[in-house]
Amino acid sequence: LASLAKLQRTPKVKKPPERRQVMMLDLPGNAKNPVLERLNNRSARDEARRTGLRLKPDITHLHRVMLSWDYDADGPQPPGSNLKLLFVPDRFDSEHHYRRIFEPLLLMECWAQLQQSKEVPAEKFSCQISTRQYSGDDWIDLDITFTDSVTKDWMLSDTEIVLLRDPNGMKGFLCKVQNYRTTFASINATLRMVSSVENGPQVNSSWMLQKVLR
Repeated sequence: LASLAKLQRTPKVKKPPERRQVMMLDLPGNAKNPVLERLNNRSARDEARRTGLRLKPDITHLHRVMLSWDYDADGPQPPGSNLKLLFVPDRFDSEHHYRRIFEPLLLMECWAQLQQSKEVPAEKFSCQISTRQYSGDDWIDLDITFTDSVTKDWMLSDTEIVLLRDPNGMKGFLCKVQNYRTTFASINATLRMVSSVENGPQVNSSWMLQKVLR
């Protein structure tokens, strides 16, 4: 037994391999580069701006054109315009080329929807102009208060175009909804119209409002 004990080998226990880790070394060439940091920050801001433009593009020019239309005009094209429709190519040379092709098509589509809205009965509610003020050189903002009770689930959003019509059925003005507010006591909204229109709604005047385009 003593001889067998001498022949027995003690088993070797293998140590687990060490995990690889990333270590930061303070080297002379590893110092922060302020120029590189500014470029990275500028790239991040530019990407955020481009993302914002894609999610919510600026369509101020489109609204300016649409709100200048006479809603009561008829015809295949908007009044006072001569839109030239072109074939859509497979590729575009530039942003301006893309806009030159699609802007007339978009305006024609909006005009067709306005014409179609005349054939569909729309809910109309009376309102009164509370304030009227200029917003820059191109716009007039109107604060209105509804004097009618609106129907259930009816509301306005800032993507809608509405028509303000004289109660006597005379002149009508296209406006874009800026905001819509409801309280226990009243229902209010702010509408925007182009400043180039003549004899527009005045303070304390009464009008009928209806939706015409979203």
